[in-house]
Amino acid sequence: MPRLILIPGLGTNRLLFEPQRHFFDQELFLPDWIAPMQTRVEGKRAVPETLRDYSRRLSERWKETVLARADIRSGFWLGGVSFGGMIALEAAVYLAEEGLPPRGVFLIASARTSDSIPVGLRLGFRFGRLIGEKGLRRLRPWMVERVSRREGLSELDARLFRRMAEGVEPALVLWGMGAMDGWTFAEASWKSLASRGVRLHQIHGDRDWAFPVRRGHADRVVPNGRHLINMTHAEVVNEYIEACMRRDAAAEP
Repeated sequence: MPRLILIPGLGTNRLLFEPQRHFFDQELFLPDWIAPMQTRVEGKRAVPETLRDYSRRLSERWKETVLARADIRSGFWLGGVSFGGMIALEAAVYLAEEGLPPRGVFLIASARTSDSIPVGLRLGFRFGRLIGEKGLRRLRPWMVERVSRREGLSELDARLFRRMAEGVEPALVLWGMGAMDGWTFAEASWKSLASRGVRLHQIHGDRDWAFPVRRGHADRVVPNGRHLINMTHAEVVNEYIEACMRRDAAAEP
């Protein structure tokens, strides 16, 4: 039965975790994206849903499905790649407040505070929102090819990455860019998770071009790892997750 919930990065979907699906098998739950909402303010203008509110809606769905199973309530973990790691953090805070704290959170090539998001990436978000959905559709083949080469993906993984990118709606990507740009999550927020017994685990590539390792607090750095380390260094990432889950479980009173 599932014990580990992993959330993909922006512009990808559950296919990102094919290497983890084969390793963790039935222990792994891979949620689908849901459409972001528009929140009306004083009935005058529509404001996009924040990353925090989106994460809480996802968590509510999990409470009614995968987290409703008796066995997972005895211990589960959240995690995500890049943008998915931020959602995992926010979901962990919310679930802890609801009396369902995970045993741990895995940040894979992600950020544990909003201050860790580099300026260059924020500028890229704003450019993406400027060109809109049509612009993103036109640029998508070029972006997929560029990322595939930058990551050094195998031919098989490059095809999988292309399939993922084509399966995600540009509207979701644009929302995610804005949500990440406007995200606020300080050191005190993740430290509050630790006070509830939630352990934070962060693994990062030493050559990550999206979130440079120097801006993070990784407790495991993968040599020659770039941004998609769960694909390019799957064995290292899988063994790291498994070892942390084992330690977390053993540390339970």
